[in-house]
Amino acid sequence: NDGIVETPEQIAEYMVFLAYQRWSAVNDHLGRSPSDLHWFDPCSGAGVFSRQILKKYIEEFNASDVDGLPFLTLAELSPKGLFASLCMIKHTLQKYEISLSDYLSSGRLQLHLGDTLIEFPEAQGMFFKSRNFDLVVGNPPYVRSTRMPLSYKKSLRSFFPGVFHGGADLYTYFIASGVSAL
Repeated sequence: NDGIVETPEQIAEYMVFLAYQRWSAVNDHLGRSPSDLHWFDPCSGAGVFSRQILKKYIEEFNASDVDGLPFLTLAELSPKGLFASLCMIKHTLQKYEISLSDYLSSGRLQLHLGDTLIEFPEAQGMFFKSRNFDLVVGNPPYVRSTRMPLSYKKSLRSFFPGVFHGGADLYTYFIASGVSAL
């Protein structure tokens, strides 16, 4: 009823692979280190994408400490979901003997509890401030418009005027928010 469908690990791993591959194909000339990239998961849920991002950095890029890990921002509406993501990250890092508290205190890991769609609305106007994310991955909630309260739909109209359609599924706005976050 609430649009939550957990992403299988293999699908998350493939999406992280594709996101990085496509980013590097377009931006390879910039010479940036993978650890300089800013990843964003706008609907972190149980943390399956965080886990796959961290595994990629540790196993493929040989990150052995916090400095080799990416900048990672997670947003989640549910306190339980954000806690689950944090537990997933801690478990993943412990497996490779990297400290979660060091990752948090470095500023490379950012956690946001709240509505991604309100915090990261559609980009508007020439003075819109960029979010400076390089890659956005995630699995947004799939909620039919008929299941959204009218008051929330009104909020979506004001935050996403370019893509708003009264009959659009909630994931539509997560896609627009992700594009704006880049």
